[in-house]
Amino acid sequence: MPVPQICIGDLMELAINCSSLRGVIDIASIKWRAVKITPIYSDNAITYNKDSYLYATGNIYTKTVADLSRICEEEDAEIDWMDAIYSGKAEKSKLFDAKKLEKYFDVKKILCSGADVLISKYLLIPRQVGKISSDILGIEVRILKPEERCIVEVKKLGLLIDRNVPIDLRIGDVFVFYFTKD
Repeated sequence: MPVPQICIGDLMELAINCSSLRGVIDIASIKWRAVKITPIYSDNAITYNKDSYLYATGNIYTKTVADLSRICEEEDAEIDWMDAIYSGKAEKSKLFDAKKLEKYFDVKKILCSGADVLISKYLLIPRQVGKISSDILGIEVRILKPEERCIVEVKKLGLLIDRNVPIDLRIGDVFVFYFTKD
């Protein structure tokens, strides 16, 4: 999971599991490393263009960088994204029904990619305060007023749900999610 963006005043939560093969840990023996601050690239899931990271050596192109702590792995792995309106009938049946989200979100864009397995990318802007049930997206989403504090859970790479904490968004935030169905 990419590093979430936060605002001043937001609360970040990080789950730490203290266990070993023997099941016992001396908490006092844990040594913390210094905080490491890394540069933030200007790319995000909306502006990312992996072609800009390719360099040519003869007839071969090589990718020089992919900051997967900021970009979803699916975003970087797929070759071409196309607007969902150009998808075939079979592909459209594999899309997530965005109408389920229209009460709370403006659906800005739906893109598709993939050959055997269709991957769809949804660009949504929250517009109304409320809660989206976990039955719809697999995890509860809370939409807050722009001035409210979000609780942001920093998860381990590859996990959507760590402690079953809802995703907090503010009205006007950009919410990008990916959906796959074979």
